[in-house]
Amino acid sequence: MSDNTTSQVRLGRRKLLLVVAIFLAPLALAIGWYRLAPTFVPGSAAHGTLINPARPIRPFTVPMAQGGTYTLDDLRGHWSLVHVVGGRCEAECRQRLYDTRQARAALGKNAYRMHRLALAREGRDTPGLSDILERHPDLEVLRMPSNTPFAGQFGEQPPAGTVFVIDPHGNLMMRYAPGVSASDMLDDLERLLKLSQIG
Repeated sequence: MSDNTTSQVRLGRRKLLLVVAIFLAPLALAIGWYRLAPTFVPGSAAHGTLINPARPIRPFTVPMAQGGTYTLDDLRGHWSLVHVVGGRCEAECRQRLYDTRQARAALGKNAYRMHRLALAREGRDTPGLSDILERHPDLEVLRMPSNTPFAGQFGEQPPAGTVFVIDPHGNLMMRYAPGVSASDMLDDLERLLKLSQIG
């Protein structure tokens, strides 16, 4: 075999090995990653904190600030954004109410599927809340002293400004800390409503 033929054979082998390496390298990397990092879990795209497992809301009856009562049956059949107001509604509270209103409005044709609730210690008479309610006609305000059984279902006194999501079956399934923006909430709500055919 001539030197020219030998060099061509070597070059052919190198090319073949290079092609095989290109195809096998991603597979080898994937296997190595799986073996070296077996506990790796891809991060969630959700901006809120998923309550897992979802907690069914127990039956309750709460007086509504507008008169009448609000019960578990009123929660069922639609999604609910529940804003914890607490004892006063000052600048941060007003901003949070604005955020939930804007997130709901931005759902467009799906806005009707999302209801808004405010849990306020004195209901509509909560200091700072009564004078802005005309800007929130879709908001249901529930009188919610912190010692009521219904309030206890949201955990140990969640901070004012916390927003919860309740699904159409009456399950508490997501929580937003006070600092989560309206646009981040909207991202999650759009995804939920797109994936869910209920409510």
